[in-house]
Amino acid sequence: MAHTGKHLCLTVTANITYKNQVLLVFHKQYKSWFPPGGHLEIEEDPESAIYREILEETSLTKTNLLPVNVTYMPEEDIFSDMKGKNLLTPLYLDIHEVGADIKHVGMRFFFTSNKKEVASLDKDIKELKWFSGMELNSSRYNLRKHVHFYGITALKLSQQENP
Repeated sequence: MAHTGKHLCLTVTANITYKNQVLLVFHKQYKSWFPPGGHLEIEEDPESAIYREILEETSLTKTNLLPVNVTYMPEEDIFSDMKGKNLLTPLYLDIHEVGADIKHVGMRFFFTSNKKEVASLDKDIKELKWFSGMELNSSRYNLRKHVHFYGITALKLSQQENP
């Protein structure tokens, strides 16, 4: 787990749906369910980080995922006069405390998956589970408020993408 700063770190999370279910991973250290994700490495852009974290924690690749993106992306190459490209845009951006004098800036990305089979390569991930809306709303899993919110939001967005 790399940190991009002493008191402020940049993080990414992937809210991934597959047919009316959202994928969460159980993190050993925090003893809690979260969407796949983690810290940006030093000199890493958010798009590279989100796909790296997804691969490490779920074994899903970029080809398995369709970004749910309500942001307009230009069709033309607006960087043809210089080296550059548009990056995948998070749908939500937040800042939250994770410890004494440590905050995370969370970039929340949303995807639909064409593959249900997942497996983690990350030793900190104890379990992976596809959650239904009913399970997200259940007190059984003791989900944190933001995990519940982003999970329900992912389900709503995926239904709009795939009516």
